[in-house]
Amino acid sequence: MIIVKALVDKAHSKQFKSHIVLAGDLVTKGPKSIEVLDLAIKLKASCVRGNNDDKVMLAYHHIQQRRQERSTSNEEEHEDSNSENDDSDDDDNDNGSEKHAEKSESELDSTTKKKSKKPFSKSDRRIARKMKPHHVKYLDSCPLMLTAHLPHIGDIITVHAGILPGLHLLKQDPYTLMNMRTIDPVTHQPSASRDGGEHWAKLWNKEQEKQYKKEGYGSEEKGGIGHMMTTVVYGHDARRGLEIKRFTRGLDSNCVRGGRLTALVLDGGGKNGVSEQIVSVKCKKWHD
Repeated sequence: MIIVKALVDKAHSKQFKSHIVLAGDLVTKGPKSIEVLDLAIKLKASCVRGNNDDKVMLAYHHIQQRRQERSTSNEEEHEDSNSENDDSDDDDNDNGSEKHAEKSESELDSTTKKKSKKPFSKSDRRIARKMKPHHVKYLDSCPLMLTAHLPHIGDIITVHAGILPGLHLLKQDPYTLMNMRTIDPVTHQPSASRDGGEHWAKLWNKEQEKQYKKEGYGSEEKGGIGHMMTTVVYGHDARRGLEIKRFTRGLDSNCVRGGRLTALVLDGGGKNGVSEQIVSVKCKKWHD
């Protein structure tokens, strides 16, 4: 969390009011996930949902569902016990219920693991149990993508992993937006794998370049340089690292493994429109 604060302080413009947009994976990427959520809420930062955020939310709702099921089961058992013995001690029954609940959760997790692999880990469940209602509300509020239009730059889309080129934004698959790294050259299907496909951002840039030339950019009569121009800002691919292309900005610079934490700063206060700057801070390697 100290690193996040350091980046915010370094990137923050004291001359102009700034707004922060987080590109996902706010949790499970360091030892202080809850504190990071608290900071994001305090800063009133916007966010998009990352694959790790999604897993923690799945774990949270799974835990809540199981708690509700156990609560209902324990209430029914308690009612049956009272009908058989009206002199039973409520405190003893409550203690027994707590022990039964703990045992039930353990048995349930064991049974579930045998039947199917959960989409979340022990770490996801640990963070999910620590989250308070305001943390849940904040993560639930993170959409799959955020869009904005900036003069002299065009449309900016923030997403965690990537966008499938050639497909309308409203038809993009949630899994793709949170997990994609490559696209199969034969089937054109997105994949979370780094192997056997072409990086989606390379294809996105090719498509945007064609559109750029076709539309005749630079003409004020056609809406200026921003007309039909779309830049995607994303994270997710730490191994690829910081990757700044004409129509894409890959900002994951592997902070969790001792790399850097990086921000794209767009400043609209200049005379010549919006200026762009890459700002980063050094990270310490996280040992789980």
